[in-house]
Amino acid sequence: MNRVSRATLASVTVLGALVLAAQLSPVGASTGSPVRMHQDLPPEMQTLIAKTSSGRGSAAFMFHASYQFSGASTANGQFDDGNTGGDANSCTDVASNGDQLVGSNFPFFRVPTPQGPEFATTGPTFIVNTMQLVGAGTYKPDNGTIAVLTDEGLQAFAAGADTASPSLTINADGSGSFAWTNAQPDSQLPPLVVPPGTTLSGSIWWTCA
Repeated sequence: MNRVSRATLASVTVLGALVLAAQLSPVGASTGSPVRMHQDLPPEMQTLIAKTSSGRGSAAFMFHASYQFSGASTANGQFDDGNTGGDANSCTDVASNGDQLVGSNFPFFRVPTPQGPEFATTGPTFIVNTMQLVGAGTYKPDNGTIAVLTDEGLQAFAAGADTASPSLTINADGSGSFAWTNAQPDSQLPPLVVPPGTTLSGSIWWTCA
């Protein structure tokens, strides 16, 4: 299997964010299929984008997650994610070696997110990962976008920005958590639908089995 560089995978994550941006477009906008939008990309990149943005996969384990927000949204809930984790063989494997979905030659861990097209319009959607995984520990995520449904509509927030004090904890058994405070709307993912000064705080925590 061809190895994928850290820079390439970073590009994949950005493209995944662009897919989210398309999902955040106003009603009536032409968004198309995530795979068709990027059909000129290498197959492994198409696969990651498609699995990040829609449907359930076939990971060998399941994340059971809960989340709670405050500020722009006060939603809380639970979900199961059997997609995130790619080709890892077990909960301990994904905690140690990360997501091997694209055959990367470095550990890459993605935070669980609700799966299925219904979440593209209602949220929440978590695009949060670390490309610095060295096993169990606490990390600052390389990417941290949270999209939630507010009173004004679906809005993306930059929960991974330094100003949001993000903290991603990964445990040896595959469980973990991600928390942030007062995240600003993500200027890279318009449109801006919330009033100026609106922020989002929250956390997500999960087990793995």
